[in-house]
Amino acid sequence: MNTRSNRYEIRILLDSHSKITINKSIPYLGGKSYTDDFQIKHNEILLICRRSAIIELRDIFHNNNSSLNNQIIKSLLYYYGLTSSLCRIASIIVKRFGSKNVLDKKSLENEDIQQIFLTNKTLAYKINPTQLDIILDETPKSHSLRNSLSHYFTGYVKDKSYEKFEKYWKSFNAIYKSITGIQQDKGALINLRAFSVARSNNMFFSNEISKALKDKEIQKLSIRSFISKDFPTNSNTVDFIRFVKRYTDHRILGSIKNRDYGIQKDFMTSQQSADLDSHISANTSSKSNIELTFFLTGKFGYAIRNQIFHAEKIDNEFRISKTKSVKDIELVNRVFSAYIIDLFNLS
Repeated sequence: MNTRSNRYEIRILLDSHSKITINKSIPYLGGKSYTDDFQIKHNEILLICRRSAIIELRDIFHNNNSSLNNQIIKSLLYYYGLTSSLCRIASIIVKRFGSKNVLDKKSLENEDIQQIFLTNKTLAYKINPTQLDIILDETPKSHSLRNSLSHYFTGYVKDKSYEKFEKYWKSFNAIYKSITGIQQDKGALINLRAFSVARSNNMFFSNEISKALKDKEIQKLSIRSFISKDFPTNSNTVDFIRFVKRYTDHRILGSIKNRDYGIQKDFMTSQQSADLDSHISANTSSKSNIELTFFLTGKFGYAIRNQIFHAEKIDNEFRISKTKSVKDIELVNRVFSAYIIDLFNLS
């Protein structure tokens, strides 16, 4: 039993309508075997936390290393994921109790709170409650999944496509490294592709998005630029051929063939070109939604990520009209929005 003498009650009121009721005991950062009480009743979160130390209440709001601050963030992520409601916070009230009475109280009202969401939005894809329970733990996996959800939620409400992409990529990065246990991007993404293909029948949300994508939408992507970035010289030709042959989806293969293999056309022998032509011809009616999902995110999306994060192009905000790269990002974001939740639900 937790016998720590200072009891902290944190009550969070949300601008939401929910009929959900939850009552759990959850571990906390640095708490070893101790736990806190975590309750949800409709649009209110209640945390009851016992600590041996007397904590300055204002520090709970501002100290990111505080176990109480961590519990607030954890409980909000859980609420948003469980209800699918990305909503504003109406108020947060923290009280410290002695044996019987309230000894200290601090509150933040709507205007005092740094709102995570400026307007309320509803998630399009349902998060598995069983998987969501993991984020309440204090393990390396729970930390990674919390990081992933935090970036996903903030990205979901962004209006500008490139801002959304940056958040989605960080969410994706956290979850694929958690799933694969590999920190190096190349190795992690190779393993993620195998993970996704093996579970393709359970990729419910992203399968629906990729299934609906037409050849003409993929044909409009900047495939020639992608090939030039990922396979720029003749030393990359063998890798390029292997890359193409890994795919059977006719939409991907058609977009590559339509660009006449991009810069690699100049490096391949006639036999190599004929070999790829034969592979593409054999798959003119083949369709693999999981291949397209991974191509758009883990391959094409990774190339976009490098351009943005490494400042390889003029900032997309410094433009006078919508560019082709922005249209690329918009399509990738549509797939990311679904694929990340599929991965979370299967992680």
